[in-house]
Amino acid sequence: MIYFVPDWDKDMSAGLSTDDLIGKIQAFISSDTEYRVIIKDYKPALRYFLHRYDLFEANYISIFDELQGNINQNQRNLALNDLNFQGPVTFSFTPFNILVYRNEELVGSVDLGDSSYISKVSHISHGETYMVENYDDRGFISNRDKYINGEFYYKEFLDVQGLWIFRCFKNKNCKVNKSNSRGLKQIFYESIEEIKNERLEMYYELLKYEDSIVVSISDKNLPYIQKSKFLKQMALSFFKNRITNNQKNKEYMTEIVLRSRAIIVDSKQNLLGFNGYDEKKKIHIMSPYDSRFELSRSHELKEELIYIDSRGMKSEDIIKSLDTLLSYVKTEISSIGSERVFKFIIRVASKNLISSFSNIVRNFLFEMFPEEVLIVEGIMPQLSGENSIDATLLEILNPKTQKVMQMMKSFEFHVINNDYELFKIINKTRLIIDLGRAPDLFTQILGISAGIPQINSTNTEYVQANKNGLIIRRTEELYQSLQYYLDSLKHWQEARMNSVQKIKKYSGPALRKKVNQILGEVNE
Repeated sequence: MIYFVPDWDKDMSAGLSTDDLIGKIQAFISSDTEYRVIIKDYKPALRYFLHRYDLFEANYISIFDELQGNINQNQRNLALNDLNFQGPVTFSFTPFNILVYRNEELVGSVDLGDSSYISKVSHISHGETYMVENYDDRGFISNRDKYINGEFYYKEFLDVQGLWIFRCFKNKNCKVNKSNSRGLKQIFYESIEEIKNERLEMYYELLKYEDSIVVSISDKNLPYIQKSKFLKQMALSFFKNRITNNQKNKEYMTEIVLRSRAIIVDSKQNLLGFNGYDEKKKIHIMSPYDSRFELSRSHELKEELIYIDSRGMKSEDIIKSLDTLLSYVKTEISSIGSERVFKFIIRVASKNLISSFSNIVRNFLFEMFPEEVLIVEGIMPQLSGENSIDATLLEILNPKTQKVMQMMKSFEFHVINNDYELFKIINKTRLIIDLGRAPDLFTQILGISAGIPQINSTNTEYVQANKNGLIIRRTEELYQSLQYYLDSLKHWQEARMNSVQKIKKYSGPALRKKVNQILGEVNE
């Protein structure tokens, strides 16, 4: 049997899939291979998390569900009147949460999670929070945060009867309730990570010699993995930048590369970190994501949508790219008889960048069309919808001003917070551009699945020059790359067909086969 131990300590980064085992687990759900997922991380919204990533049907066990006695707990219908507020209270609904009042004094707030279940209840006295109850998505209190004088004191984890099992303090140390230890072997632990790894080792004790464990490696679990007596049965999965490059970690790495069953990395770039090790036959590259055959429908749409991921780019390169995009749009829509419509969706790392990059686009346009930009900015607030006033305003604009308005509306900056949002964009995308030093791997696999050409500045095993994309070394080459894929369908269709051929290579069955090969090769 294969056991998967993912790294789900936090929800996906910015709501996106960033754990390397999600795709691998998905690949095994519909197979005949025996597998099990051991969820070591505390996730009170676990059911919603699994559903979001198509893992709800997976064969899994949660160590916190077992520790807290929550196995096979049914969903409880929890209403506001069931909450632990003393005496009569009233509820005031806001766009962000629900405020709780007693005699016009604020005594609490209620936060809602996915599908609007009650996820967090804060208790307030004289303007200060003194307790926060965190609810499991099945409707019972899973842990409580205690505060003294507004300062966090400890978090206590509860069993299904509401009795505390252990408390973790501000300094990360944890203390176990002697009368309700739930099988924990110590009274004091240095951190919750020590508790998690103790429980994991208990599961490993039940493994057979021929069983394999595939583990996501991070800074937090690396010291425990190095000490585990089950290391010889483990395939260790290294993903993106989860391991800090320091001397202590290098010492751990030397030991685990030597003693582990296999090492899995997601890219050639991550492979470089293992260049100094002799155990080359143990180290394998494989995609952490599976490709889903769902081609984009961009060729059916008049609007040509170009998706640009700017997160890995330097600011000066982003500015150069914006200038290039504007120059291209200006040339194309100014051509006689042109009816082309463009939309550039630019993914940025944080909300504060949206305003600054929007201003850069505006300033570029102002340098080219100062009078027209001022006219457009004057009437834009009045264009609130498709009504007679809007039509009248648009009719009085000369063709040049209309083109400038079109250019201004072509650029959108987004902080993308979940997979679904990205899927919707990619489904309509004509071209993907990621000029960062390490292109986003999830987007690359998604682009292959959708059959979309990609422009990168770095070679990867997923995008190959003049096949399913282009590799450009300088930002100045971007203009010609846009012409290459957007001015005619010939090169675009060639890249699309090449992507279709790659889909099988990164499909779920291919991932499953690769995992089995990696574990089997080391056995031989």
